[in-house]
Amino acid sequence: GILGGAEDLIFDHRDEYKPSFVESLVRFARGALTQVCSQYTAGQFFANQTLVEAKMRETLQATFNQPEKGLVISIQGLQLRSVDLPSKYEAAIAETQKQEQDYQTAMAERATNRMKLDSELMQAEKKQEELLVDAQGNVRAIMEENRAWVEQYTNFQKKQAQSYAAVLRALNSSSDPYGALFELMRQKALKAHNPDKVTLSM
Repeated sequence: GILGGAEDLIFDHRDEYKPSFVESLVRFARGALTQVCSQYTAGQFFANQTLVEAKMRETLQATFNQPEKGLVISIQGLQLRSVDLPSKYEAAIAETQKQEQDYQTAMAERATNRMKLDSELMQAEKKQEELLVDAQGNVRAIMEENRAWVEQYTNFQKKQAQSYAAVLRALNSSSDPYGALFELMRQKALKAHNPDKVTLSM
């Protein structure tokens, strides 16, 4: 087990083929810290050291608190030291952070524009639906109006034909019943004629 490597601390005995207890702890700590560091870029690491430090301590506590493996070590504290970096490296980090900020800004603007376009598209589709409903209503109204006019006109023509048929029957005794009928129709048309027009309605 993990504590099985502590013979060098208890009995002052060291197995050359076996890492010492301290070396084992260092390996565990290094692995935990490496895991945390791998989650951040260099720019993120140096720009958010407080956050990184808290994450490191949390990970170390989880690593060294495994009672099921016989390992219970309390981490009292952890502090990252400030490091003076070369000016070119600091400039590169600053440029990387600026590019990341520009990228985040561009993505936010893209999302905003996408939402705006989606909203405009929805409004256009709604307007199109409204125009379609209005157009369908107008078509129905026109069709209904035309149907009523055709029905009225057809009834009028039927009644007029029936009237002419009755007149024609009354004129059967004459030598030219159709000629007499047409003459009556002409006289009626002249009587009802509007002098402002050049056509006759019969």
